[in-house]
Amino acid sequence: MDLNVNIGDLFKKKGSGSAKAKGPSNPFLSQIIISFLIVGLAGGYFGLYWLPESSQLVIFKGQVAEIDNLKIEREQLDRDIVTSGQQLADAKKRYQSVTRLFHTDQELEDLYRRLSTLALQHGLMISKVTKGVETPIYGETIAVENSPDDENPEGFDVPVEPELDEEGNRVHKEPPLYYRIKVVFQILGRYPAYVAFRRDLANEQKIVNIDSELIGAGEDAEANKNERGRIKIVLGLSTYRIAG
Repeated sequence: MDLNVNIGDLFKKKGSGSAKAKGPSNPFLSQIIISFLIVGLAGGYFGLYWLPESSQLVIFKGQVAEIDNLKIEREQLDRDIVTSGQQLADAKKRYQSVTRLFHTDQELEDLYRRLSTLALQHGLMISKVTKGVETPIYGETIAVENSPDDENPEGFDVPVEPELDEEGNRVHKEPPLYYRIKVVFQILGRYPAYVAFRRDLANEQKIVNIDSELIGAGEDAEANKNERGRIKIVLGLSTYRIAG
């Protein structure tokens, strides 16, 4: 037996023998490993970045939609506020119109007493009061103030082609809304006092319209010197009472 064997040669032979025993290497191994790495990186990107970003995007879209809904609701609220403000203004206008009308006969009697008291305060005397009949008003609007150029000085809406009966009278299918009451006052006194009386009459809270005004000399002005300067006024007024 030869004991002088080279140890290096012995390992070389052993290594070459082991390589022959393993057989040839797989040429697709590197491609498979690269594919697994790509799939791993893609999965990591999908799980660590895309999914969180996608959920954030969904949340953001929901917030945007909610903001749009809030804008729509705010615009609707703005429109409702404008509409409510207009309705409130109309309601106040109707309320003020109604409160300036007379509601009962007692209120009319109180008006006549106030006018008598007002006349006495200015040194005038109401010698005669003539009450007219109540005229029904159907759905017209009462005007508090009229301009001199108003073609409709009474303040009522002009009906368009109203329905008439056989006698030519207008047919009303609904009950009247108001009654117009005419009253004629015969007043005696001096003109400056009457001017002051008329000024205070304009401040009456209820609606009192002056329909006619006839001013002449007093009846006893020629016979009695003390009565000179005194006048007689025939004042036609109209008031309005709510029906019912």
